[in-house]
Parts: sequence; C-alpha cells; structure tokens
Amino acid sequence: MQATADGTTSKARWFDMRLFSVVLVVTLTGCASIDKGMMAVSDGISSLDPVTGQRQINLVSEEQEIRQAEEAQRQILSQAKEKGIKIDSETPYYERVNRVFDRLKTVTHRKQLPWEVHVLDSPEWNAFTIGGGKIFVFSGIFQGEVGLKDDSELAAVLAHEMAHVSARHASEKGGKLAIAKLADKGLRKGKGFDVSFTTNQETEADKYSTLYLALAGYDPTVGVRVWNRMHQAMGSYTGDMMFDHPLNDDRANNMLKYASAVQNYFVPGEINPEHEKLLTSNVLYSYSK
Repeated sequence: MQATADGTTSKARWFDMRLFSVVLVVTLTGCASIDKGMMAVSDGISSLDPVTGQRQINLVSEEQEIRQAEEAQRQILSQAKEKGIKIDSETPYYERVNRVFDRLKTVTHRKQLPWEVHVLDSPEWNAFTIGGGKIFVFSGIFQGEVGLKDDSELAAVLAHEMAHVSARHASEKGGKLAIAKLADKGLRKGKGFDVSFTTNQETEADKYSTLYLALAGYDPTVGVRVWNRMHQAMGSYTGDMMFDHPLNDDRANNMLKYASAVQNYFVPGEINPEHEKLLTSNVLYSYSK
C-alpha cells in the first residue's frame, strides 16, 4: 500500500523489491489419460486459498513462502541499517504499531505464521508485506496532512497488509507471472517477480481488512475515512495509466460497501467472541472447497 504526492508506484525507492524468483518445472510421464494428466498439473501448480477455499495458481508452498519472506526480511533490514535508517524501537512508533498489530493477529486467518511487523524511519506514506507474515510500515504514514490520526486508522493500514498475507497474494502473483512467462517467452533465469499486487488483489485485501477491523473491535468504516482524506489531499489520478492500486475515490466507495456489510460484527473495543466462525462464513464470503 502506498500513496505519495508525486504519484510514485508502490515500490519503496531505497531498496529493490525484486527479491524472489520462481522456477517452474513440469514433467508428465506415464499418464493414463489426458484428463488425469491435466488434473495432476492443476494440483501441482495450485493450492487452496486460505480465506475462500478456492483453488488458486500458486507454485510456492507455505514453507517456501515463509522461508523466502524471512530471507527478504533480513535483506530489507540489513539494507536499512547500511543506509543509516532507524528501525523498530529506534523509532517512536514501534510500540504503538505492535500493540495494534497484536490485537489484529487474533482475528486473522493463518494464525500459524511467524507474524512480525517492522517500522522503518522513512518519510514515504507506505506499508507493505512480502508474505509469510512479514509486514513493514514506514514512519511517514503518521506524518503530514494525510498522516494516520489514531489507532483505528493504523489498524486499517495493518489489516490491509495482513489480508494480503492471508490470501497468499505475494506467492500467488509470483506463480501467475511464472506461468505467463513460460507460456510467452519461456523462463528467464535470474528474473524475480514484483511483490506489488494487482488491482484485484488490492480490492480483495480491502474487503478482508474491513472484516478484520470489525472482528478486532475497530470501526470497519475507518478505512473509508483514510482513503477519502487521501482523495481530498492528492486526488485519485496519478498520471500513470497502468495502476497497481484502485484509485483513492473508488477505494473509499468500495470500502464503505464492505464496511457496511460487516458492521453487525463490530463490538467497539472488543474482540468478537465468534470471530473464528465468522472467519469461515460471513456476509463477504464463505469458505468452500
């Protein structure tokens, strides 16, 4: 997630976000039929979406996702230290971010992940995830005209990134790009995939984030407030026809629809006691294999 006054993309300027590579090798031998062969390939390149239970193209196992994220996290924090950028407890926001993050963790999918959040002292209005439960926020999200005003707005930002993790968007997108490259020009060894997300994935994360907010006792409409403020301060058109995020005004309108739907799950300041059941079946989706 990122919104900047100069219309930059969702990549942070000071480090390379291309940290992963995906290699696809498919070998079909001794198939009794084309149908069985196609089913075997389908099972080999897809996995169940942890949120909806539907099959999605994904070449990366959960174990690989965690391992890749941990390696990427080490690189990001190492680069920050090399550049003299303050991180975590060296910033005045770390305790607050962790407090909100810990509350949200109790109502998200994939609780088994080694969840971590890190704060980077950078002026950009940005937060992002590399999958595997690893999330980063820049101190810039607390500053300036569009800075976050309270814990509920911070929860909206964190819940969005946690929703990306829940839906396995980082590894899912990497798998789709690998398939496209294989079909188009073949594998290009040494090439990585961009961990910024598609507009559909961003919209999906916005949808799930409103549920997480409601279940954690934060007003689910708070995201609408954040993105309306973004639209008022910066508008919605970046000058780039290739958007990797929904436009700010569209985003606010969509989130109002999602938030209104989950409003009945919201118990102010408290964890919804039925949150486990509601993570499986709710007004936004139902888990089904």
